[in-house]
Amino acid sequence: MLSDDKTLMTGFNGFLDYDDAGNTRTSLGFEARSAVLEFWYNQYFGIGNATDEKVLDGYDLRLVSQIPYLHWADIFANTYKWDGIDRDDIKGTKLGSQLLLTPNLNLEIAYDDKDKNGLKDCLLYTSPSPRDATLSRMPSSA
Repeated sequence: MLSDDKTLMTGFNGFLDYDDAGNTRTSLGFEARSAVLEFWYNQYFGIGNATDEKVLDGYDLRLVSQIPYLHWADIFANTYKWDGIDRDDIKGTKLGSQLLLTPNLNLEIAYDDKDKNGLKDCLLYTSPSPRDATLSRMPSSA
């Protein structure tokens, strides 16, 4: 839904996914986007497991802001948790920045505390609109 002053777009999303192996999951979420801020929250529900894979319940929440005076740079905070089945829960926070270096090259530098290994960086090769679709991802150490 677009706000009356046309500066904020909000909406809900959901899906039901079933694969050939018998895994079933669903999700419900909320998104809000403006010219300089983005927020989304998704809650995932595992419905059915195949014999070789466990479908996990969990969530992810993300807040993104444009860096003032640098329209080509964003900072973000992302937190997530997956409820483990036959293993520990997976949870963490990822903090970082996305830099649109050219119309076709986006650099993401981030710290994800789940790994406990510190700074992670990677090169993202994207379509002309980097927010629409990522074509491939290659770690910068490759």
